[in-house]
Amino acid sequence: MKRASFIAAVALLAGSATAASTLYDFETDQSGSFTAVEFEGTTAGADTATNYQYDYSGDGIGTAPSGSGQTGLRSEANLSQGEGNSITYFPDTTGLNVADGTWVLTFDLYAKFGDNAGATTEFYAFGAAASTSDFAVGSDGGDGFNYICTVDGGSSNDYRYFDGTSSPITNDNTIPNWFGSSPNNDNGSTDWSNFFTSPPYDTAGCAGEEWVTVRLTVTNGGADREVAFSRPADAGVFTVASTITGGTGSAANPAVGHADFFSSVNTNQWMIFDNILIEDDPATAGVNDWTLYNK
Repeated sequence: MKRASFIAAVALLAGSATAASTLYDFETDQSGSFTAVEFEGTTAGADTATNYQYDYSGDGIGTAPSGSGQTGLRSEANLSQGEGNSITYFPDTTGLNVADGTWVLTFDLYAKFGDNAGATTEFYAFGAAASTSDFAVGSDGGDGFNYICTVDGGSSNDYRYFDGTSSPITNDNTIPNWFGSSPNNDNGSTDWSNFFTSPPYDTAGCAGEEWVTVRLTVTNGGADREVAFSRPADAGVFTVASTITGGTGSAANPAVGHADFFSSVNTNQWMIFDNILIEDDPATAGVNDWTLYNK
């Protein structure tokens, strides 16, 4: 199995084990370090595609904010069947202590969408599940939680949250209280449109056609969750968009994902995940300032 760069002994905290992190930068083929789980529609057969070492420089896309190369994981969904489906990517966390529900997941995302005729609304996702055989996008699957976000503002709820211990997990879009307001889950809200401005993003309020760095911090055995975003111009500074306490779904296995829940098909839109970083100690990662918006 090929592995990404593994950084151990980052820091030794008093009374704790050695903090560690794993980075997947996709400069080499790292397909052996991921478990990919597809949720199919009613028609049997795979309808997603993944390239674990896609060179996006030929698409005129600049280097992702958190790295130096120009290869990443390219994901496609709903290629031909015209039925909603999704794919979840569980990175190998061997050597990391993530099962205790205390970790940080950070990744760069680029969603190809805006200049395609007949484009269809798609979502990027991030969260966790009890098992790497569970689906971690939307409500499909068992014990876990996830956030899903559109890249074009084409949904009635562009920012969604799912959490629960049994399938299907609960869809409750009001819980995140994005930017301190409830539910505030439409891209047209002032908070979102002022954060993801157009330009550089294709649609105001959504992270399409430009890089965004997403950070999910999980503490307190997985029950407390913080989502933060960083735009390229932010130079690595993150803005906290939501914090949640009292989550119930498992945080044992971090994941990212991609979903198309609608029937329309467009084969010229896709997402790139790059520089997927898992750190097993939020304090070492520099995340220790919880601003709880909702509780």
